[in-house]
Amino acid sequence: QWHRFISRAADQQHAAAAVHLPQMQRAIGMLFRAAGGATTVRLQDAASGLTRDVAVTVDDDEVLLLEVSATAVAVAEGGTASFGVRLTAQPAATTTVSITSADPGAVSATPSLSFSTANWNTFQTVTVTGVEDVDLAADSVALQVSSAGLPTATVNVTTTDNDTQALQLSTGSLAISEG
Repeated sequence: QWHRFISRAADQQHAAAAVHLPQMQRAIGMLFRAAGGATTVRLQDAASGLTRDVAVTVDDDEVLLLEVSATAVAVAEGGTASFGVRLTAQPAATTTVSITSADPGAVSATPSLSFSTANWNTFQTVTVTGVEDVDLAADSVALQVSSAGLPTATVNVTTTDNDTQALQLSTGSLAISEG
């Protein structure tokens, strides 16, 4: 036997759907999955006209965090690499994410990203550049991915140095007299 239920919420239009009783729990879960809060579900038996209102409170358990696609990347000095950043839940408004290098003389990165209520769950690309230097040392630098009110994510960047050590002579030959 098919039954009908109607959801009534103060800030939403009435919604109706027909479901079989064993499917009721799953259908209600799907109906309230996107938004938290309190509402009433009216269960109505179409054949007998009996109705029952059931109070329902849905806990919204989504947490707004920064998600990075990699926690470590490698880049050659003078080269580029990339990783992605996205939010784990829809923000209430546009959210700006800053990317800061602990050593901008060794590694630079895309300075900021902007996430809206429409693109929050799509990875945006951060381009990392290994800065040219004159030493022979490889560098390891932390990039801080941050936004106001959210925990900071860290991406560790290792640079491979492209410099070589060699003797440089000012002349091709040298004459020395005996004596």
